[in-house]
Amino acid sequence: MPSATSDQRKCCARRSLRPLPPPHEAEMRSASTDRRVREPSSSSRSQVMPQTDPSRFVVRFPDVARELGVSPTTLRKLCKQEKGPPLIRLSERCFGVRRGELDAWIETRKVGGP
Repeated sequence: MPSATSDQRKCCARRSLRPLPPPHEAEMRSASTDRRVREPSSSSRSQVMPQTDPSRFVVRFPDVARELGVSPTTLRKLCKQEKGPPLIRLSERCFGVRRGELDAWIETRKVGGP
């Protein structure tokens, strides 16, 4: 292996990194050891994804407000008064609504025609 130049050693010492391998070593690695390029096995291709119920999908809070045509602040006030769709806490600061519950809530808000 050829020795690293003084510039490479300075750079590596400064960043506490080891020098990169020469290009021929990287090219010699086989694709079978690289997990990013591994092809799925034939058995995994034949498996069918189970159908998921669309009413179970979660719509995030800003998207719910956009879909309803109200501001997030207005939607937040409705939910605090328990007049809005039921919320699900996704994380400490992130909320959402199940698609089925949102659609059902919209149906309850319909009014008769003129």
